[in-house]
Amino acid sequence: MNANTNIDLSVVHDAIVADIKAAFPNLQTVEFYREDRKSLVTPACLLELTELEADPDNDPGTEQLAVLAKFEAELVIGFRPQAGSMAKAKLSIRMLAAALEAWLRMRRWTNPADHAKKLPTGEAMVIGAYQDDFSVMGRRQDQDLSQFEVWRVEWQQRLHLGQTVWTDEGITPGRVFVREDVSADLDGTAVYFDFKEWAGDVACIGGQLGFGDCQPGDDITEITP
Repeated sequence: MNANTNIDLSVVHDAIVADIKAAFPNLQTVEFYREDRKSLVTPACLLELTELEADPDNDPGTEQLAVLAKFEAELVIGFRPQAGSMAKAKLSIRMLAAALEAWLRMRRWTNPADHAKKLPTGEAMVIGAYQDDFSVMGRRQDQDLSQFEVWRVEWQQRLHLGQTVWTDEGITPGRVFVREDVSADLDGTAVYFDFKEWAGDVACIGGQLGFGDCQPGDDITEITP
């Protein structure tokens, strides 16, 4: 059983940037924690990790801390003060926010070390998209930035912080055998079991029953065909 849910926050940051750039190639700027807004090349996606809220109801059983990480993406489109340009920018920013919001649904991030795999995070849970300005996250709006349209998209993802106590040491079983028949001597001094190889799913306490999806620390409680 692979119970490796260790995660490096810096890798998560890099993966988010890379995946957004790949999915939205028209964005000219995609980065975390940008301070300089006046020289911003738009359209832009400015990212922040704003919360790491403890999630004790979803303890992974690995002695790690489960948290809900909240991310915010500020989408920025610039426009020139001429007839019709503001209305066009207002529509464009809303369309971009809607597209990012839809794309984020249940999103997990590509592992930079192996593009065939995803990072061990929970799926993205979209909170919403909102009209915004550059006063978000404690920044005071600057009059020089008034020729921008800005919307903010928020989402959460579950992460496990710290090191898991579960490792992949040893040999992972590739075959499961189940007890099929039970018989006993008439005097009850011996019991005999027959075993048969099982090809069905394994249901687990705390896992997703019916999908054979066992999680670290689960107790196997039944097998289902």
